[in-house]
Amino acid sequence: MKLLKADHNRRLDIPGVPNLVRRPVDIDKSQTGFANLRSLRIYRFDADSEINGHAEEDEVLIVVMAGTVDLAMSEHDSVGDARPVTLSEPGVSGKSPCAAYLPPHAAYRLIPKGDADIAYARATPAFGRPPSAFNPNVRTGADGTSVLLEETSYAQRLRLRLVKIDAFQGKISIAPIEKSEEMFEALVHAKTVPAVSAATIAESSATPIALESWDTVAVSPGEHCRVNFAKGSSALVLVVLAT
Repeated sequence: MKLLKADHNRRLDIPGVPNLVRRPVDIDKSQTGFANLRSLRIYRFDADSEINGHAEEDEVLIVVMAGTVDLAMSEHDSVGDARPVTLSEPGVSGKSPCAAYLPPHAAYRLIPKGDADIAYARATPAFGRPPSAFNPNVRTGADGTSVLLEETSYAQRLRLRLVKIDAFQGKISIAPIEKSEEMFEALVHAKTVPAVSAATIAESSATPIALESWDTVAVSPGEHCRVNFAKGSSALVLVVLAT
């Protein structure tokens, strides 16, 4: 496992956006050594920005971690007059879609309706499918965990899982990667409350690693890990996998 820290001071220039854009999470293969999971980047977009982007050679999963956006998608180089779909973080607007898929060579236009945290995961597939949006498929457990979204079949290489943790009654321990996924490359990203002392991650009997909010852990194929949440904490955990 490798711990990858966020940088909340990172800013970059995106063509067409008047202000510098925040990108606290900026992880690629040069840091992880992965072969298939190319990158995970999480942006903090300001309200009313207009982000025009392209999938290039990759399939892309776009996940709304916080806020609401309008997203127009096209399989072609230009979005044109494609009708946008509204994506919201799970729980904001009933069963409104909260994630989307872009195939290679697709274009998109994303407009936040307020401040929004948006995750982009990339892998290079052998083929693509039409752009699509995914509704939450909530599964609530008895231990204070809720799987808000699980998408494991539409993209060729990418998989994702979004899990909410409410450890108000006591400590919670989860295995973010299922047994059927243990040979996948994986990134486990956590936003926690409180920002420190809320969570640790450990592989088998190894010494646990403390996680701060916005930390991400790269988990290589064959590694077995658990994330432990302290009593009174809460978290949103994004698991991105590629095969």
